[in-house]
Amino acid sequence: MKRLVIFLMAVVITGTSFAQDVFDKFESDTKVTSFVATAKMFKLIRDIDFDTDDPEAQAYKDLIDNIDYIRVFVAEDATARADMNTTVTQYLKTNTGLEELMRVNSEGKKVRFYSKDGESEGFVKELLMHVTGDMDGKQMAVIMSLTGDLNLAQISKLTKDLNLPGSDELKNLNKN
Repeated sequence: MKRLVIFLMAVVITGTSFAQDVFDKFESDTKVTSFVATAKMFKLIRDIDFDTDDPEAQAYKDLIDNIDYIRVFVAEDATARADMNTTVTQYLKTNTGLEELMRVNSEGKKVRFYSKDGESEGFVKELLMHVTGDMDGKQMAVIMSLTGDLNLAQISKLTKDLNLPGSDELKNLNKN
């Protein structure tokens, strides 16, 4: 029994660390633009004296309290795009908890959203967006990974305000 518990803990820990490590390689790839914000950054933002009488400011504060990571990777280079696409495919195969939420094929662009259910309805533990195709006249690939206890409505607003790639598609996901 003790061995079974240790084995299960190792599987969970390995799966969790793989989820974080699989996209790390893109941070050092000079052909990939990356944006990574950690829980520590969000804690620093949270500690700023917000006007909590403002409902929008309070909504941001609530969202920030629950984000662990935001990672965005963007590539135009064909080799980097292919690597990103392969990595997403492998990640989806090894993370059975991720389910496809929505896919859009429009104007030469393919957008797919995946999520891992959270503790409450309307919340997810992970939101993964993968975009490929023509963006602003250029062939690109985008990966956006958010982890934490995420409210989809709040995430949609944050990605729009940060002007992150795919924010329009995420807004539409909220309507479904």
